[in-house]
Amino acid sequence: MLDKTTFIITGDYGFSDIRLRLQPNSWLVEAGLREETLGTDNWRARFYTAGGAAFLLLHNSNDMEALRPVGNILKNLSTSTRQFFKNIDRSQLDELVQTLMGH
Repeated sequence: MLDKTTFIITGDYGFSDIRLRLQPNSWLVEAGLREETLGTDNWRARFYTAGGAAFLLLHNSNDMEALRPVGNILKNLSTSTRQFFKNIDRSQLDELVQTLMGH
């Protein structure tokens, strides 16, 4: 039977142990900027997470009063939590994209 058996060994991408899981939307729930589950338009800010990155979305892009507490939340996280991510603003993101695109 062994000579007629094929073994396929796979793993998930990344091949690394997970010891920490950041859930940035929970910080926004605690600050009253969004509900625990989305399903209504009753939110002011939320993180869209994908592939190890998180992008902040404002329900109203001009709502600077929602942006300010998010900045405070990120700034006031413990050093042990902040070491796991880098916060960049829109201009830094644009610069990074331009660098990656070779422009």
